[in-house]
Amino acid sequence: MFYCSREATVKMATEPVDQAAIETERLLAAMRELGLSPRVAGDMARRYAPARLWRMLRQTRYARRMGLASNPAGWFVASVRDNWPAPAGYDDWAELEPAERRAALNESWGVCPRCGRRPCHCPVEPAHAAGGVEGDEQDDRDGNGGCAAT
Repeated sequence: MFYCSREATVKMATEPVDQAAIETERLLAAMRELGLSPRVAGDMARRYAPARLWRMLRQTRYARRMGLASNPAGWFVASVRDNWPAPAGYDDWAELEPAERRAALNESWGVCPRCGRRPCHCPVEPAHAAGGVEGDEQDDRDGNGGCAAT
């Protein structure tokens, strides 16, 4: 059995959490999921801005889903180094995770980055795109115009 002194517990609870280190670890893990080696992922994290790397990661995931990137690690490295444009049909807003969408809306004072209006007036997407039954439409009970950002 492990016993911890009160001083050690207080020290652990009061140490500041390094959010930048946590975000870097998330970024490195996401790059390793694409197949990058830890050395290459670390080199890219030091060399390029995190926002650029996250954007290119989302574009690479999209390209992999669309069958454009047979080697996602190579696609990602080349797209970052050569600053490739987004693949055809890519929608950055659609690729964001719900938490990232909420953060983007909070940073923009509630103005939707996709339609540029507040509240959002994005068209309602079919429910089958969100995992529902084909043909069903998402409802608009919350009055946000169907935007999944809120």
